[in-house]
Formats: sequence, structure tokens, C-alpha cells
Amino acid sequence: MRHFSYNRITNRDKEVYKKSSTRKGLKGMIRKIPNETPSYHFYNANPKGKRTNDCVVRAISAATGKTWEEVLQGLTEIALKFKLMPNDDKCYSRYLESLGWKKEKQPRKDNNTKYTGLEFCELLDSENCEYILPYQSSTDTVIAKIGGHHIVCIKIHDYEHKVFDTWNSTGGCIGNYWTK
Repeated sequence: MRHFSYNRITNRDKEVYKKSSTRKGLKGMIRKIPNETPSYHFYNANPKGKRTNDCVVRAISAATGKTWEEVLQGLTEIALKFKLMPNDDKCYSRYLESLGWKKEKQPRKDNNTKYTGLEFCELLDSENCEYILPYQSSTDTVIAKIGGHHIVCIKIHDYEHKVFDTWNSTGGCIGNYWTK
């Protein structure tokens, strides 16, 4: 039986790995920080700088200003109460609702096709953003599903809406999203 490592570098992996001796607590290999684009900004709330499966915690932390630990603790309390995993849709939806966030349906274009993360950021920057924020929103920050199962925070950085994440996921389609 062949064993696979989920941490190994594949040919499809576009990021370059390098040794790091400058960041405390990190040993071995870390990925290079991706280049910033007009719709993407590197953000990692993990207190040890690890890139792990914490997209829900990372997105909520970026959107709310809470620390990574505070968000994880809040999600874990709900997860234990309802016997869910902290990154389950039902768990983080309940957590966001408890913080006053409102869930919105997946936005669609006039021809019923989906928006990519890049197109969604551009729409938020346009004069047509009332379509996305149909009621008086107190913030320009959005938490969105992107690419099927990934969660990101989209907020203003350098006068433009950008996806805040550890990797550039702006090519994925936007799903349901939350506003406050």
C-alpha cells in the first residue's frame, strides 16, 4: 500500500519553498508569501505563522478584528454545544449570527453565471455595490465562501476590496456570503 503525505510539494504547487531562520518558532520549510494583486492581500492570523486548515478562523479574525485564539474559542464552544466541527458550515454560520452578521445568498450575474473572487471585489468597488449590500451595511467587509468550501474575508485595503488569505483564491467562484 502506498502512503501519501499531504504536506509534500507536488508539480502543481506554484509556490516556492525556502528555509527560514528569521521567524521564531518555525523550523524547516515555509512557503514564500504570494505576491499581492489588485484583488488579493496576504493575511495570516495564526499566532505561530503556520499555514494550516484554519480558513474559517482566519477569515473571521480578519473581518472582526478578533484574535485567532478568540475566534477559535468561540467556534469551539458552538461546536461542542451542537456536536459539530469548528469549520462546519452550521457552526461558523451560528457563530457569525451571534456576532450580528447576516447571511446573503450567492450573487449571480444577469446571465445567471457566478462571480469569481476577482469579479466580486470589482463589483464591491463599483457603484453597483448596492446589489451586493442591499441594506444599509455598517461595514465594507464581507466574509464569503469561495471555490466551493474555502472561506475568506474581503475588505478594503489600499482603497480597493481585496481577498485576505494565505493564498490567492480569487479565481474561485463566490458562494454565500455574510455582511454586517
